[in-house]
Amino acid sequence: MIQRIQSIYLLATALLLLLLFFVPTVSIDFFLGTQSRTIEMLPFGITETGGGESSLAIGTVYYGILITVAMALTLTVIFLFKNRLLQMRLVAADIVLQAGILGFIAYYIYKAYSLAENIEAVSIGAKAYVSLSPVCAVPVATIIVSCLAFRGILRDHILVRSLDRIR
Repeated sequence: MIQRIQSIYLLATALLLLLLFFVPTVSIDFFLGTQSRTIEMLPFGITETGGGESSLAIGTVYYGILITVAMALTLTVIFLFKNRLLQMRLVAADIVLQAGILGFIAYYIYKAYSLAENIEAVSIGAKAYVSLSPVCAVPVATIIVSCLAFRGILRDHILVRSLDRIR
């Protein structure tokens, strides 16, 4: 049923994943004299802005696709309340996808720090600052909320099985 607590958990997971689309996860600000540039990581690309211009530095299409698939799977699972076993399997697959999102974010954080070190090493007098958005914690939160949804679905499944046994 739509009004079950696991549906609320799954909807919260989808909304948190939606947040990843609009807020940059990692940004690097680097300064050289009077010039400043910013590199930001978004789902479908790492963009470089500065001097009034913006360009796509690196495409991160797989990261964006992974977020989209995880969000679509989460929204699909909400409406599969009649088939709880399938719902549990799909939530488990969604948790794996969310762990993949977390892996992508960790990889791009590592790349951001190495890029900042390269900028400082190549450009004399340049300063690079890596700032992590609180959105970096969103995949961990979605995994926790999805585990709570899985637990709610499992609890419903056990309840229905026990009622079938009584009949």
